Amino acid sequence: MKNCFLLFRGGDTITSLSNYISDYKSSLLPEVVKCFSSRTHLFNNKDEGRRQVRELLLKSGHITTGSLWTNPISSKPKRPANVLKGKRTDLETVLEDLGLDQFYWEKLSLSKILEINEKTNNDEPPKCKSDLPWYFLKKLMMVNVTVREIKCTSTSESNCDDSSSDDFDLDDLLACPNKDDSINPLDLITALFLCSDGFVHQELALKMSMCQFSVPLLLPNCDTQQCTLMLWAMRDIVKKYRPSNLSESKGFIEERIVLSELPMISFVRLGECSLSKSEILNKLLSNSEQYHDTFVHHNMECGDIQRRISNGLTEMTWYLPCGNKNMDIFSEPVAIANLRGDIASFETQFFFLCQTSAAVFVFIDQLDSECKQLMNKNHKAKIFLVGNQQNKNFRVDSVKKNGNQSGLD
Repeated sequence: MKNCFLLFRGGDTITSLSNYISDYKSSLLPEVVKCFSSRTHLFNNKDEGRRQVRELLLKSGHITTGSLWTNPISSKPKRPANVLKGKRTDLETVLEDLGLDQFYWEKLSLSKILEINEKTNNDEPPKCKSDLPWYFLKKLMMVNVTVREIKCTSTSESNCDDSSSDDFDLDDLLACPNKDDSINPLDLITALFLCSDGFVHQELALKMSMCQFSVPLLLPNCDTQQCTLMLWAMRDIVKKYRPSNLSESKGFIEERIVLSELPMISFVRLGECSLSKSEILNKLLSNSEQYHDTFVHHNMECGDIQRRISNGLTEMTWYLPCGNKNMDIFSEPVAIANLRGDIASFETQFFFLCQTSAAVFVFIDQLDSECKQLMNKNHKAKIFLVGNQQNKNFRVDSVKKNGNQSGLD
């Protein structure tokens, strides 16, 4: 019952659902509504548009693939078996390092993030990993576009307490513990979303969008192997754009982005790839040579640090035309998704993108004849292969042969 909604039809004859329910005090209807904790929705069967369906999806919150619909405010993740047995997972280790482990079960609230305390009153850079989340949150609430370029200022303890010695050999190097307190920005973002409630999700996504950063579309949990569709988190994002048909009148369209019917183009990779999707997308989406880093990439601060919990993360951004034919790359608005990690390991995310996208671009260095991910005939999206001819593993004949067999471009 905690995952159920009570759906009423007949919205064309009912002006107020609450009044309709209260009028039936002598019946069992009010008690039935209470069993659903007032999770109700009213449909107008004569309305053939899709807006009311989207409103129901937004009201219900997150959609967890492979699981039930869950309410982002009240639901709590189930503790995985390997955690119960005392085995440390990557997620558990990262959350503990960041000081967020307690918030995985009792979620961060908006009041906690906006709390004024000693840390928020000073502008000192983070000195250890446990400072990173709070520093990131403070800068993000200020819509500071440098928020992802953070790392700890602490170094190894006095260079292993012997910085003045000239006799530094291999044994000394091995004995010196690794004091690197850096973390990949995508791991930090994933950790914060996993440890926050639904209202914080909305605030984080809104502020990230205002910074022109990509926002999570599919949020992975490396412990449960599930991913969450972040419709609820993006519900406050409003975008303004001028499509080609309004270029003459200088008018524009402003609407909530999750209610916009925009085509989506997705970018993924298969196997190891020498091309950086994120860098290419950043250049594609920018109108100038000094392009904006919408997506985190390996040449950014801490972007080259190995990802531990954010593989499987699918990010989304939007290209919105301004109505100038000399500047616009696309004449119409388009949503762009970017999957982190190999699609061979994240088939659920890849299948979702293939069902919801107009086109999916697969970056490859070599194409195996047994790439089952690309052989699925049920994909609704048009799939294109993107290869790097300068890579020694790239073979045009193999790509053409396997591509033709799979019906790829």
